[in-house]
Amino acid sequence: MDFFRYRLNGGSWHPEQPVSSLLILADLKPGTNAVSIVGRSEFGGYQEESNAISVNWVVHAAAWPTRTTGAPATPVIFYRLKKQR
Repeated sequence: MDFFRYRLNGGSWHPEQPVSSLLILADLKPGTNAVSIVGRSEFGGYQEESNAISVNWVVHAAAWPTRTTGAPATPVIFYRLKKQR
């Protein structure tokens, strides 16, 4: 995979980004949040949206500001989640 698009909480898909760029999500609302990602190679189209990789997490309003970094089980997609107050 060379490029990706993402959407937060079922919203609109964000513009294409290279996989070398970080995905930073800030000012998330308390409650359950979800990010979905679809990818493509430099030679092809995007995978079907129904095959998107999705990650869900819960933001608690009383929690301390948190930064989470990591990679999902598939080594080709990297993401950074960041919660700021």
